[in-house]
Amino acid sequence: MKNFIVIWILSFAFGSALAQTPKELGAAAANSGDFPRAYALWLPIAKQGDPEVQEAIALLLEGHVDVGVKFSADERNAAIRYWILRAAKGGQRSASRWLADALSKGWNGFQKNEEGAKCWASVSTGQATVSDCEKIILKSVQSR
Repeated sequence: MKNFIVIWILSFAFGSALAQTPKELGAAAANSGDFPRAYALWLPIAKQGDPEVQEAIALLLEGHVDVGVKFSADERNAAIRYWILRAAKGGQRSASRWLADALSKGWNGFQKNEEGAKCWASVSTGQATVSDCEKIILKSVQSR
Protein backbone atom coordinates (compact mmCIF):
# COMPACT_ATOMS: atom_id res chain seq x y z
CA MET A 1 0.00 0.00 0.00
CA LYS A 2 2.84 2.36 0.83
CA ASN A 3 4.37 1.82 -2.63
CA PHE A 4 1.02 2.51 -4.25
CA ILE A 5 0.72 5.85 -2.45
CA VAL A 6 4.26 6.85 -3.45
CA ILE A 7 3.57 5.91 -7.08
CA TRP A 8 0.24 7.76 -6.99
CA ILE A 9 1.89 10.92 -5.59
CA LEU A 10 4.68 10.74 -8.17
CA SER A 11 2.23 10.21 -11.01
CA PHE A 12 0.14 13.13 -9.81
CA ALA A 13 3.17 15.38 -9.38
CA PHE A 14 4.77 14.49 -12.68
CA GLY A 15 1.76 13.32 -14.66
CA SER A 16 1.35 16.59 -16.50
CA ALA A 17 4.97 16.47 -17.63
CA LEU A 18 4.48 12.92 -18.87
CA ALA A 19 1.25 13.75 -20.66
CA GLN A 20 2.44 16.83 -22.54
CA THR A 21 1.07 17.30 -26.03
CA PRO A 22 3.39 17.69 -29.03
CA LYS A 23 2.48 21.39 -29.01
CA GLU A 24 3.65 21.72 -25.39
CA LEU A 25 6.74 19.61 -26.04
CA GLY A 26 7.58 21.86 -28.98
CA ALA A 27 7.26 24.93 -26.77
CA ALA A 28 9.53 23.35 -24.17
CA ALA A 29 12.06 22.48 -26.88
CA ALA A 30 11.99 26.02 -28.27
CA ASN A 31 12.37 27.51 -24.79
CA SER A 32 15.42 25.32 -24.18
CA GLY A 33 16.96 26.27 -27.55
CA ASP A 34 16.32 22.94 -29.27
CA PHE A 35 14.83 24.55 -32.38
CA PRO A 36 15.12 21.51 -34.68
CA ARG A 37 13.04 19.47 -32.21
CA ALA A 38 10.51 22.29 -31.83
CA TYR A 39 10.19 22.60 -35.60
CA ALA A 40 9.81 18.83 -36.03
CA LEU A 41 7.13 18.64 -33.34
CA TRP A 42 5.24 21.71 -34.52
CA LEU A 43 5.27 21.21 -38.29
CA PRO A 44 2.56 18.49 -38.34
CA ILE A 45 0.41 20.60 -36.00
CA ALA A 46 0.85 23.66 -38.20
CA LYS A 47 -0.11 21.62 -41.26
CA GLN A 48 -3.30 20.58 -39.43
CA GLY A 49 -4.23 24.26 -39.12
CA ASP A 50 -3.26 25.44 -35.62
CA PRO A 51 -2.73 29.21 -36.09
CA GLU A 52 -0.72 29.62 -32.88
CA VAL A 53 1.77 26.99 -34.01
CA GLN A 54 1.80 28.38 -37.55
CA GLU A 55 2.90 31.71 -36.13
CA ALA A 56 5.49 30.01 -33.92
CA ILE A 57 7.02 28.30 -36.96
CA ALA A 58 7.13 31.63 -38.81
CA LEU A 59 8.87 33.18 -35.80
CA LEU A 60 11.47 30.40 -35.72
CA LEU A 61 12.17 30.87 -39.40
CA GLU A 62 12.24 34.65 -39.15
CA GLY A 63 14.73 34.40 -36.30
CA HIS A 64 17.15 32.55 -38.63
CA VAL A 65 17.71 29.83 -36.05
CA ASP A 66 18.75 26.36 -37.17
CA VAL A 67 15.56 24.30 -37.44
CA GLY A 68 17.32 21.28 -38.88
CA VAL A 69 16.21 22.04 -42.45
CA LYS A 70 18.34 23.91 -44.97
CA PHE A 71 16.55 26.84 -46.58
CA SER A 72 17.83 29.33 -49.12
CA ALA A 73 16.96 32.94 -48.25
CA ASP A 74 14.12 32.88 -50.78
CA GLU A 75 12.80 29.55 -49.46
CA ARG A 76 12.94 30.82 -45.87
CA ASN A 77 11.05 34.00 -46.80
CA ALA A 78 8.47 32.00 -48.74
CA ALA A 79 7.95 29.72 -45.74
CA ILE A 80 7.64 32.70 -43.40
CA ARG A 81 5.05 34.29 -45.71
CA TYR A 82 3.17 31.01 -45.99
CA TRP A 83 2.96 30.36 -42.24
CA ILE A 84 2.30 33.92 -41.08
CA LEU A 85 -0.46 34.32 -43.65
CA ARG A 86 -2.04 31.01 -42.57
CA ALA A 87 -1.84 32.08 -38.90
CA ALA A 88 -3.38 35.48 -39.63
CA LYS A 89 -6.16 33.93 -41.72
CA GLY A 90 -6.72 31.44 -38.89
CA GLY A 91 -7.52 34.23 -36.47
CA GLN A 92 -4.20 34.65 -34.67
CA ARG A 93 -4.34 38.39 -33.95
CA SER A 94 -0.63 38.73 -33.21
CA ALA A 95 0.06 37.16 -36.63
CA SER A 96 -2.27 39.74 -38.20
CA ARG A 97 -0.25 42.49 -36.53
CA TRP A 98 3.01 40.96 -37.77
CA LEU A 99 1.54 40.69 -41.27
CA ALA A 100 0.54 44.37 -41.10
CA ASP A 101 4.12 45.30 -40.15
CA ALA A 102 5.55 43.10 -42.92
CA LEU A 103 3.31 44.78 -45.50
CA SER A 104 4.12 48.22 -44.19
CA LYS A 105 7.88 47.65 -44.27
CA GLY A 106 8.28 45.11 -47.07
CA TRP A 107 9.68 42.36 -44.84
CA ASN A 108 10.22 38.73 -45.84
CA GLY A 109 9.41 39.18 -49.50
CA PHE A 110 6.13 41.02 -49.03
CA GLN A 111 5.79 44.05 -51.26
CA LYS A 112 5.08 47.25 -49.37
CA ASN A 113 1.34 47.79 -49.32
CA GLU A 114 -0.09 50.41 -46.97
CA GLU A 115 -3.68 49.48 -47.78
CA GLY A 116 -2.98 45.87 -46.82
CA ALA A 117 -1.02 46.93 -43.75
CA LYS A 118 -3.92 49.04 -42.49
CA CYS A 119 -6.42 46.29 -43.17
CA TRP A 120 -4.43 43.59 -41.32
CA ALA A 121 -3.74 46.00 -38.45
CA SER A 122 -7.51 46.40 -38.20
CA VAL A 123 -7.91 42.62 -38.12
CA SER A 124 -5.42 42.45 -35.25
CA THR A 125 -7.63 44.80 -33.21
CA GLY A 126 -10.91 43.18 -34.21
CA GLN A 127 -12.06 46.12 -36.35
CA ALA A 128 -11.95 44.19 -39.64
CA THR A 129 -12.30 40.59 -40.73
CA VAL A 130 -9.91 38.31 -42.56
CA SER A 131 -12.18 38.32 -45.59
CA ASP A 132 -11.86 42.13 -45.74
CA CYS A 133 -8.11 41.73 -46.28
CA GLU A 134 -7.72 38.56 -48.33
CA LYS A 135 -7.92 40.19 -51.76
CA ILE A 136 -5.48 42.90 -50.74
CA ILE A 137 -2.87 40.40 -49.57
CA LEU A 138 -2.87 38.52 -52.85
CA LYS A 139 -1.48 41.63 -54.53
CA SER A 140 1.32 41.91 -51.95
CA VAL A 141 2.96 38.49 -52.07
CA GLN A 142 5.89 38.44 -54.43
CA SER A 143 6.08 35.28 -56.46
CA ARG A 144 9.57 33.87 -56.41
